[in-house]
Amino acid sequence: MVCSELERQRETLERVQRKVDNIEAHADESNYILKGMRSVFTSIGRAFSKKPDLPQDIVAKRAAERAAKREETEKGIADRAAARSGGSTPSAASAAAASGSSGSASGGAGTVSATKPKTAAEEAIAEEDAILAAISRNVDGIKRVGHAIGDELDRQDTLITDLTTSVDRTTAKVDVANSTARRLAR
Repeated sequence: MVCSELERQRETLERVQRKVDNIEAHADESNYILKGMRSVFTSIGRAFSKKPDLPQDIVAKRAAERAAKREETEKGIADRAAARSGGSTPSAASAAAASGSSGSASGGAGTVSATKPKTAAEEAIAEEDAILAAISRNVDGIKRVGHAIGDELDRQDTLITDLTTSVDRTTAKVDVANSTARRLAR
């Protein structure tokens, strides 16, 4: 449930990023047009200057840049997952060893009394072992969910950082277009 909500949020961030890229491309185009409207000389200068890229080209370029960053993030996540999988086995083995060692100590104490209490003690130890195994499985499941949430938050952190940079860059371009338009309107 939590992971699906985080994935939905990531998709929303990606949609917002595409829209910001589109706005940035249109701001570039607006700045180019407004620059040519300032005077006759700037119109002549514009004839020799490079036209801005088409909006879809800019969006595709930004998407390719983000895809490269996303690959780096995914590689880091995969490396951490590989390190975790190598480290999780010893903890499960030590938990099983701990439950086994406590079981033998309890069983040793039951040898002094009659045979019937010994069987009851062994049953209690077996029941405790089963409960501990179930708890261990549940803790491992919670741990995997926690790692999945952490990985998704790492992905979103990268997206938010890129989005912040894009919004700042786009805001600056829109501000330039607005100020140029105001000067032309005077």
